[in-house]
Parts: sequence; structure tokens; C-alpha cells
Amino acid sequence: TIVLHFGQPLLSSIIFNIKLQPEHFAYFRLQTCTFFCNSLILLLRGYFAGKKRNDLFFSVIAIIVGSQVLFNIAMSSYSQYFYTILSVGCAELLAKILGLCFYLNIFINSFLSEQNKTPRISGRHIQQLLTFIAPLYAFGILDHYATVMLYQLAGLTLSSQGFSSLVLVFSVLGCFPGMGFGLAAMTPVSRSFGKKAFRDAYKTILYFTLTGSWFIFTLSLLLCLNLPVLLSYLTHDISLMRISLLPMQIMLFTSGIHVACQVSIRSLQAVDQTRLSTYINLVIVYGCRMLMLFAYYQGIQVRIYHFFLALMFEKVLKLLWMQSYLYYYLHKLSRKSSNIYFSKA
Repeated sequence: TIVLHFGQPLLSSIIFNIKLQPEHFAYFRLQTCTFFCNSLILLLRGYFAGKKRNDLFFSVIAIIVGSQVLFNIAMSSYSQYFYTILSVGCAELLAKILGLCFYLNIFINSFLSEQNKTPRISGRHIQQLLTFIAPLYAFGILDHYATVMLYQLAGLTLSSQGFSSLVLVFSVLGCFPGMGFGLAAMTPVSRSFGKKAFRDAYKTILYFTLTGSWFIFTLSLLLCLNLPVLLSYLTHDISLMRISLLPMQIMLFTSGIHVACQVSIRSLQAVDQTRLSTYINLVIVYGCRMLMLFAYYQGIQVRIYHFFLALMFEKVLKLLWMQSYLYYYLHKLSRKSSNIYFSKA
């Protein structure tokens, strides 16, 4: 409620004297609901992981990604407002709601069967849920402030076709299951970390990072070979297809880095470094976005492909920082554990 009522002046203070357009802040409002759904999905995913129901995780990812693709295609075909930021936000929110409903349905049935069909949810349970959700929700809000800054800068520097191209490419990027690989890595990494098998934890991180990034990169290469066909499904505007070609190629070629970043963030959380993962992400994102704003204020012309090159630079920096920390942190713990073992022996 605080974010919805006071988010606009807060965002305006961050982006200085750039006037926030109403549709951009409306998209921000939609995303606050999306972040809340994300937080609940992550919480339920952890609950079912504890019950060894990891199969549900892949079902939810398939539902969210598949429905988001379908919603985007449907809006492309039947709505003249598809290439507005609001319709993309609606497609993402609806997809997350479907995934959350799937999880909630199974959770309620499971809970009722365990409690002999007599629900017993106390105030303590609700407080614990909110305690887990709050940091995830706060991180999502802060991260999205930077995203809205990017859209606002695009609205000021790009033509209407260029802005439409940015939204189009982002809508495709949102369908990539980068977070899915990261969430899949959390359980085995945290399990090894809990057993103090620190080298095994790092090997697991590398396995998911390399497997996920190479899988998505290979898929992206296949999409690049058929890029005109992909764009034809999303738009029938020939000029928009032509403008979107280069940024879409940059996005697809860097999609593997996007997945590797998601795995790295979740791996840091799995080894009890949640605050650090948030710090790294926010410092780099805000730092790079401020540099783009500085370039705008200096009168440097910002083109559509500059946005995706800047995003690539952000991801590379985050990946190097997080992976370096994971390597030194886990190897340091492993050496300490070995020294303790030999001293006792």
C-alpha cells in the first residue's frame, strides 16, 4: 500500500527532473502485484521442496512461461495496444497468477488432508509467512525502480517505434526460464552447504550455471536462425520487425549470461548470503542506470541497441562478482572445515 501510494514521488526523486509518464507508473503498480505473486510462489516452492515435491516446480515454470507466451501472442493478434508497457505487464501478471493458483490449489488440498480436513492456521503461521515474503518483496520493488527508470529513459530518447521495440524484446526475455534454473539449484546447493560439503556445493553451482546457460544459449541460437519467423508471430509491422532485429539478436546472444546470473543469485541465497546477493544486484543495476542517465543529461544520443549493450554489461559485472565470491567463500569454508577435522584427528 505504501509503495502504491508513495511510489511515484519516490521514483521521481530517484530519476531527478525526468517527469514520470502515467502509463509507466501504472506498469509499476502492476509489477507490485507481480512481485507479491513471485514472493508467494517462492515461498510455496520452498514448502514443497521440503516435502520432496520438486516435480511441481517444473510444472509451475511450464505454466508461467507457456501462459505468458500465449498472452503476449494473443495481445499481439487481437489488441492494438499490445506494444504498450501496460499490456506486457498484464501478460506477466496473469501468467504469475495462474502459476500461483496452481501452487495454492495443491497446497490447500495437501494442508487439508494433513489436518484431517480441519484447517489450523494460526497468527504465528501468518507472521512467519509475512516475514519470509517481506525481504523478497522489498528486493523486487527496489529492483523494479531501476527497470522503470530504464523505460522512462527509453520513452524520452527513443522514437515510438524504438520504444515499442524495447518492450517487444523485453516481453520475449521475460519468457526465458532463467529464474527456473536458479530455483532448481537452490535445494541441492543448500543441502550440500548444510552438510558442510562446501566443495560439492560449489560443484553443484557450476553444474547448474553451465548447464542452464548453455541450454538457453543453444535455444537462443536456434531462435536467431529463425528470427524473422519469431518476429512475425509477435508483430505484423514490417518497420517494427526491422528495428527489433538487432536488439533481439543482442538479447538472444546474451540470454545465457542472464540465466547464469539468476543461478548465481539463487546460489548466494542458498549459502546464506541473501543480503550480499541483493547488495550486488542493486549496486550494479543502479550504478549502470545512473551512468545511462548521466549520458542522457550530457546530450549523448542513446539508441535502442545501447540499452541492450548496457544490460549485457550489467549482467557480466554481476556474474563475475557473484561467481568470484562464491568460489572464494566456499573454498575458504572448505579449507577451514578440513583444518578443523585434522586438528581433531
